[in-house]
Amino acid sequence: MTDVVFFLKSFPDTRVKALGWGSNVKLIGVDPPASLMCGGSDPRCSTAYSNLWNWLKGADGRVLPNFLAHFAPGISVGRVAFVGFSAAHGFLNPLANNDADRADIDAYVLLDSSFGGGKTGYVKFVEDAARGERLFVTTTSNTGGDDSFKDVWAKAQQELGEGAKQVSARAPMPEPSGGTWKLGDLAFYLRYVDAKNGSELPHWEMNKVLPAVLDAYLISYWNGRLGGIPWGLVGGVALAAGGAYAALRILRS
Repeated sequence: MTDVVFFLKSFPDTRVKALGWGSNVKLIGVDPPASLMCGGSDPRCSTAYSNLWNWLKGADGRVLPNFLAHFAPGISVGRVAFVGFSAAHGFLNPLANNDADRADIDAYVLLDSSFGGGKTGYVKFVEDAARGERLFVTTTSNTGGDDSFKDVWAKAQQELGEGAKQVSARAPMPEPSGGTWKLGDLAFYLRYVDAKNGSELPHWEMNKVLPAVLDAYLISYWNGRLGGIPWGLVGGVALAAGGAYAALRILRS
């Protein structure tokens, strides 16, 4: 089984590839097909990612099975994580809104990727993460999606009847001036809301912390240092149970 990390409007560059992923992880950059792109100087707008979601949607309303078949052909997929920057919310929010698709996703790592209202998929993902069912991490900026994501965070707290706590950012992430907030077990919100000095991040510079956020949160989670289930344990249980993927879900329930 191979764990897969998909990058939307982001890319697994040499800094990311050099991280301690281990041998069971494949990093895949995903762009919508040209026919789904927007016009203008940046064709990878949020509509392009919404188009991608609609294009892959099956008769049962699910998208993830067709997504994996199209972008990870021939891979025996274990755990699935998505990394999304900016306009990727056009795909990632509706994907998370489907309960069956969301149940088969282990992590969302968002780089300032929440714009506009109606992010019910994100709210559901945050609630699941707060309950320890999957990992959710987002960075935001005051030149990007912080205003939108504040609504998601508030709604999740309301639905859960639980307040977030301020914690320290996990190394090697720089501490944001707006604080690092944790809801429940595995939902993290890092607010880089003051883009005035070198320690802060405007929207267009979010890629600077991509390796750090993956190292601090996703890799730590998958290695069992953040409440996740180490791959070796999953593999051992799966062998006895007859399927790594099923064993992972059983262990998480």
